[in-house]
Amino acid sequence: SGPDCLLGRTLTVSLDAKHINEKIRRIHNENMGEPALGGFESGFKPPTTDASPFILDNDLAAFLPPGDHGVGTLSPTVRPRMIEPTEAGGSRIGTRVPSRPSNGLAPSFNIEAQGSAHPAPEWMHVRSRLRADGSVDDLNTRRNVAQIIRDGRLGNADNFIAGHYSDFTCDGWIDADIDGLSGELTRMVPAYSVIAAPDFYPFVDQSALVDWWLSQVPTMFRSNIWFVPPLTLADQRTAANINLRPFGADIRPENKTPTAIVGLKESAATVSALGSVAEIPRVSSLPDAGAGIFAPGWDVSTDVTFDSNIGESVLHLAAYGLGSPFPEDAKLCAALSAFWPGVAPDTARSSGRRAVAPMTDREVGLGDAPAWDGVIGPRRLSIGSQDFIETDNFDHVDYVTAALDSKFTMVETMKLGHEDYQARILATARMYRLIGDLAGLGSNLVPVFSAFRVLSFNQGRADDAILADAEQVLGFAFDDRVCRFEMVQIGAAQPLVQDPANSARWLRRESIILTLHVIIGSQNQVIFKLNDGQWLVPSSTPVA
Repeated sequence: SGPDCLLGRTLTVSLDAKHINEKIRRIHNENMGEPALGGFESGFKPPTTDASPFILDNDLAAFLPPGDHGVGTLSPTVRPRMIEPTEAGGSRIGTRVPSRPSNGLAPSFNIEAQGSAHPAPEWMHVRSRLRADGSVDDLNTRRNVAQIIRDGRLGNADNFIAGHYSDFTCDGWIDADIDGLSGELTRMVPAYSVIAAPDFYPFVDQSALVDWWLSQVPTMFRSNIWFVPPLTLADQRTAANINLRPFGADIRPENKTPTAIVGLKESAATVSALGSVAEIPRVSSLPDAGAGIFAPGWDVSTDVTFDSNIGESVLHLAAYGLGSPFPEDAKLCAALSAFWPGVAPDTARSSGRRAVAPMTDREVGLGDAPAWDGVIGPRRLSIGSQDFIETDNFDHVDYVTAALDSKFTMVETMKLGHEDYQARILATARMYRLIGDLAGLGSNLVPVFSAFRVLSFNQGRADDAILADAEQVLGFAFDDRVCRFEMVQIGAAQPLVQDPANSARWLRRESIILTLHVIIGSQNQVIFKLNDGQWLVPSSTPVA
């Protein structure tokens, strides 16, 4: 507002925002992804699903007081918890669950995508069965919870009812009304706005990560780190959500490059230059800091909708294609080895997959800090003369319960910056290359590559006795970004053990055959030892 923008004009600018969450509506309107059944009876259908709580369109976000935060600072509504059980008329509501034998990531229910189209949340939490008397049956107490979800059957009852949970992620638009142009603008193009899931690494920027990956990661590692390139939203050329038009948004499919301008508070009024700084705490400039799109998304997803105005189908962004509620999807993204690097933590060390950017022992709750997700990471357990690696069984880990109990925390993850995050990625790639080289020696003293798990991971020099021992033996000191891995080769898995203090918690134990300690510095120093043997550099590897 004011006389600064256009010569001879004094403008008055006012902003208005509207956001929509229609995840639960689309779960029912898309018949739980079962069109082959001729329309699965999920329990609700239009017009019931065209109103609250199936659609949330109020109290999702608002502009903060301009006197405190500047004009146009939009903020999500602060809530006691990230998600809430969904209720209508004071009672819990849910959906019937169809059989899905091919659901490979059960116990999360998969509403299958149609190519790039995610017309409903791709992953959904269905482990809270609603009983007829209104009580809730936690299916995590069953050993075979994944098979129950695949069958859609509990005991003699088909298509049990699973309770919904509402999250408050959404997308929408911001309109600007400008007084002072006398109707000279024929159309005001709205800004596309996204209220996304939390960024657990707020100081790791997506665009900086891409630049590092393209320019500094050695070629031998570049193609093997991530499933797909870690592109940002700025790398997309996709229309905004055209399905917001029935709610009042003037969004059109030809606008495939939405523009975002995000300024710091009072930056326009600052007389002196701010200079060049590596990081500005707690500020991220979307879309450079937003995750790109591939399957189904973190900040926003995609859908394909036929547009009768142009007579063709349009690929567009849409927040409703993400998980319902989002912690269910976050569990899968974290388990799949930093599937959204720089945003989603990497819990592969707990899920049994190959890590990309492993979390430290403190970040997974093995030190004196709380676990970022409320789930303690892998630990060593001795029973008699046998050592085991014990983890919370992945099928029974429930991020929805963690969110309801307010167990998510950034107390450790928000300490991580670009350099440390990049250092742990590159160190992990080098560590796996070392294991591959050792496995290729054919010695009975070296690991089987495919049977390896991260038991412990630490980064930095603080109070690390094993690191100090290695440095004393080798006669040199590692840098401050040194990474230390304790890898274990696993053998047979034991039957799941139910925690006597928590019937929904199941523990997985796998025997440890061999332990490999690896220390990697940021200047390519690599040393290792097998079990309690001597520290070695790779060139001095013994061959049986």
